[in-house]
Formats: sequence, C-alpha cells, structure tokens
Amino acid sequence: LDPPSSAYAAELIAFHSAVTYAINNPPSTPVHFYTDSLSLLSALSSVMSFNPTIISIKKDLYRLSALAPFLLFHIRGHSGIYGNELADQAAGSAGQYGRVHSSALSRRCVRSRLHCSSLLSWSTFWRENNSGTELFNWIPDTLNIPPIRLSRNPLITLLTGHGRFPFYFKKIGLSPFSTCSCGMPCEDIRHYFRGCSITAPLVSRLKSLCSSEITPHIYPSLLRDPAACAVLLQMVHLISSTIPNYSR
Repeated sequence: LDPPSSAYAAELIAFHSAVTYAINNPPSTPVHFYTDSLSLLSALSSVMSFNPTIISIKKDLYRLSALAPFLLFHIRGHSGIYGNELADQAAGSAGQYGRVHSSALSRRCVRSRLHCSSLLSWSTFWRENNSGTELFNWIPDTLNIPPIRLSRNPLITLLTGHGRFPFYFKKIGLSPFSTCSCGMPCEDIRHYFRGCSITAPLVSRLKSLCSSEITPHIYPSLLRDPAACAVLLQMVHLISSTIPNYSR
C-alpha cells in the first residue's frame, strides 16, 4: 500500500481481494472467509459504515451470495493458527514483491493531516508576521507552546507587554512618561530583567534556576520551568503593586 495507508486499509484490500477471487472462481461448496480484524467484521455488519471499500465489499458479497453460500469467521491474531500465520507470511512477501495498491485515506488520517497542515500554516504565519512582538520572544514557535494555562493568567501581561507597565500606559495614552517606579526609564519588559532595582531579587532567583543571564534567548525555557513561572508571576504582581492606578 501507499505509505499513508493504515493496517486497517490493508485488511480491507486483502479481504476484498479474497471476495473478488471467490466471485471469479465460483466454488461448489460454501465459502469460508477468515479474518483476525474485528474492525472489518464490525464495519461489514454495520449499516452506518460509509467507507467506500466497505461498501464495495458488501456489494461483492451480495453478488457472491447468488453464486455460493458463504460464512465469515473471526480468528485471534498471532494465535498460532496455521492459516493465519500463512496469511501473515504472504502479506510480508507482498509488501516486498507485490503490486502497489492505493486506498482512500481514513477519516482519522484526513483529520490528522489537516491538523498538521493547519499547525504548520499557523507556525509560518506566526514567524512571518509576529517576530517583532513581545510575545514572540517568549513563544517563537507555535509548534512548541509551553504547557501552561494562560487564560485569565496575570502572567500573560508579562508575555505580551500589555498590562500594568509604564511603557504600556504611555503607549495607550494614560501616562505621558514611561518611567519605572525604580526611577529608571522603562521602554519594554527587558528593563525588569536587567536594570530594575525593584525586581532585582526575583531576577536573581531566576538566574539561579536557569544558571544564566535573563535574555530573550532563554525566555521560552523559563516558561517550561514551573518554578521559573512562579517567580515570573510574583514579578507581575510586584510590578503592578508599585504602579499607581490611571484613568482616562
């Protein structure tokens, strides 16, 4: 089978081939079909199966019923039954020397491919259109988002730079200045990691956790460390407590 195909698709094609052989070579005795695939037998017994191969098998079984009686049997896989082991050997040989078959992709495979395609498109769009944002420094790859819940989490204000920060209040017109409570200019989040006396103790704790200076290069690794996230959350609350309330 083509690489995207599944083991289930192989079972369907093999079973369909057996039914086709029985139709083309009508026997004089009842035909017995043996399979170790319960999924196949369940699909054949269901009226709700819309798999095109299953529908074709049902039609061919109906044709076969006019030529000879038949029965379907389930056998346990890898149970030492000679016929089943022989079929496995034939399948292995067909995988090396047989004719390549194509089969329709399963619904699960289609969903998986669409999901992967959407993630890749999102990742490309994110890199091409958001590399200049504060959040991009923390999450540069949408395929590797840290396992933290950001919904209604104060930490999101630090990651986006949209929160109770002097530079943000100046940006939205609530304050004419972007001076930190420590007295130093505060143009972006980096100030709190490299020049703020208020957050210096927390930055020291972060440095001890990651054993390096706190630069945008290591922001993503901080988000993957629960202990570092706890310190970052403390930093958000500390910064917020030092900033006065503004109103338009």
